[in-house]
Amino acid sequence: MSQRSTRRRNADINPTSLPSKRFDVIGLGLNSVDTIFTLDKHPRWGQKTEIRGSQLLSGGQVSTAMVGVQRLGKAALYIGKIGGDPQGITLHTALEKEGVNCENLMIQETARTQSAIITVHSRTGERTVLWEHDELLHIKPTDLSRAVVTSGKILHIDGCDTQAAIQAARWANESDVIVTADFDTKYRYLDQLIPLVHFPILSEQLAGELTSLWPGPEKKGKRREDWELTALEQIALDFDLSFIAVTLGERGVLALDCGQPIRVPGFNLKEMAKPEAYQLWEYDTIGAGDAFRTGFIYALFNEAWNLEEKLRVANAVAALNCLKRGAWAGLPTKEQLFEFLQRNSVFDMRVST
Repeated sequence: MSQRSTRRRNADINPTSLPSKRFDVIGLGLNSVDTIFTLDKHPRWGQKTEIRGSQLLSGGQVSTAMVGVQRLGKAALYIGKIGGDPQGITLHTALEKEGVNCENLMIQETARTQSAIITVHSRTGERTVLWEHDELLHIKPTDLSRAVVTSGKILHIDGCDTQAAIQAARWANESDVIVTADFDTKYRYLDQLIPLVHFPILSEQLAGELTSLWPGPEKKGKRREDWELTALEQIALDFDLSFIAVTLGERGVLALDCGQPIRVPGFNLKEMAKPEAYQLWEYDTIGAGDAFRTGFIYALFNEAWNLEEKLRVANAVAALNCLKRGAWAGLPTKEQLFEFLQRNSVFDMRVST
């Protein structure tokens, strides 16, 4: 597993077959404290609009994923940086309350913890994100410990601090640790990082930007599925990948497994039976992509599920997370996830993790 190659089908890799580790999943990457405003409509420049509600909640790409896998029963450790401000204290406290190990959460006293202002449409649940990242929060390769990075069976990264992520992924490859990734921005040196990842999952926009095929949201039409498959095929060829996937929002996910496309549709939540804990719900798409990665990481631990079923589980976790406001509130427990899958006859559960 140390040498990445299309000669080996990454979808066959199973973390349960790896040597015992202190943690199931190590997360390295972004965190955030989000201020969420619910609006009936977005104002144009120079206009005003009334806020229907506001909340201050924890979020962040990788920190959200670590909370998610912890709720699903997997031991998670988070590596990241926060400021010494009240927002940092809030985030640190929230992570520890969820059971995520924060021994390697670095505190930069003079920095401002990453924050975001997120507007949510009251009717559709769609969100717009405005974010701020203090330069003092960047993680350098020298901030990392090889022993910590390789203390889990899976390493989950984003592409923000790319040089640090490259170093961590190299250590992981050398130590037979599976690498998963949440890539949504065309960061510098990303081309060096992608080949080190066993399961890279991209946003739709990034897949288009890497291949110059992105038509833009205003141009999406009936032929958009054609460009998405073409983009994945090109990325897989460019980086010699046996697996690549792109999340498609409510349309689900498109993956390429050794050249074979797998399209798994998303869930129509208005038509699906929801677990009891989700009967009173507020729909928004905040953290849906992070939750998808959460579900996929969790599904990797179940060798009885094939790749399509793993992707369906990931869709289910993302769907459930959309039923509660913010990035963390809707992340399900294992019991809630299985209740959702079973009540909706998603597939034969067989072996549970």
